[in-house]
Amino acid sequence: VLVLPRSARETRIGAINLETARQVQAAFEPFSEYKLVQLDTFYRSNLQRPVALRLSPKIEQFAVRLAKSFLGTRYMAVQWRSETVSHDRWEPCVEYVSAVVQRIATRLRFSGMQILLISDVFPDTSDTDFRGPAARLVALRKFEEKMPGIITQPVHRAISMISDSGIKAIVEQYLAINAPYFFAASMGETNKVAGEGGTCAKPGSGFVDTIVRERQERALKSYPLLHVKLTNAAGQVVESFGGPNVQHTTVERPRR
Repeated sequence: VLVLPRSARETRIGAINLETARQVQAAFEPFSEYKLVQLDTFYRSNLQRPVALRLSPKIEQFAVRLAKSFLGTRYMAVQWRSETVSHDRWEPCVEYVSAVVQRIATRLRFSGMQILLISDVFPDTSDTDFRGPAARLVALRKFEEKMPGIITQPVHRAISMISDSGIKAIVEQYLAINAPYFFAASMGETNKVAGEGGTCAKPGSGFVDTIVRERQERALKSYPLLHVKLTNAAGQVVESFGGPNVQHTTVERPRR
């Protein structure tokens, strides 16, 4: 069964939210004569998901080669989903999030070329973010200004050449899964969080959940980008991001 993406004037699977089992059955009714496998993990849905499907190992092998070619073996991956940031908060949030990434990278001794930014501020990365190109350019320029190489890293061009958006997303997931450090802005965020960066990222992400789960199985930690504490060699907290009333996660010191 081939499920096509939505076009400008058509409503197809992928263009609607399937929130109940009845809606799923109705959406797939045209294919009722075929034997179907219900892919609970891959369509955009609020259903309980009893089936956790494994990602393709061949895609991981490709992602590993991509990382070695462009990022090296030591890099940090950063996720920032920004589509829910309001217009009036956009530039302050761009400034804040980029500053947090810069300070974490400095503390962990990463250059801009060693940071993989996974974000909807890049063109053609989200069909639910309707922010204009001018606003995206503000973010891209600010990140590159603070951390030269983070936006111009050749890995982004390599990823953009993948024509299938689903494969592209899985490649990004595997790049994050295998990163020595992974920071996600969607982790720890809720609509009610009060703090300096509390409204600067979309709370919750199935994309991030998959990365975190895979990293947990590999005994790798994941950190909430906007709610972390950084320590020095003596274990003393030197910087803390997020408001005083949110739960923070302490980042482990760099391994020597």
